[in-house]
Amino acid sequence: AEKLRKQKSLCRVLYVYIRTSLFNEQYFSGNECLSFDNPTSSTVELIQAGIKLVDRIYKEGIPYRKAGILLLDIVPEQMQQLDLFSSPPKKNNDVLMKVMDQINSRYGKQTIKSAACGTTSYWAMLSEFKSPNYTTSWNELPKVN
Repeated sequence: AEKLRKQKSLCRVLYVYIRTSLFNEQYFSGNECLSFDNPTSSTVELIQAGIKLVDRIYKEGIPYRKAGILLLDIVPEQMQQLDLFSSPPKKNNDVLMKVMDQINSRYGKQTIKSAACGTTSYWAMLSEFKSPNYTTSWNELPKVN
């Protein structure tokens, strides 16, 4: 959501998916989609919607291998089209998100975050087989003597 706000964009659709390993005897895959009445870049609204979607597809006792969240139908803030019959967007979230973004930009990424994100990270990206970034990082260019 922070990236959306930085780009001055909003998303209209949130998509959540989970699945087990393809080699699991009990293979399971689930996904859900939610369209917002009003496009949003609020971390609070996106987390609430994400939790609601996960609750719909999650099954207890299944060893999940992969999960993801996609923000779809991204539109510029100035181009948002409001629905005549839905309630207007919440402005108090905008102030909260602006303050959170200012604190995080001043003191470092994720200095302040939603409690729903947890306080410790139990996982890390698997990167032992990651290719070097020769074309995108000066620090990873090969050295020639």
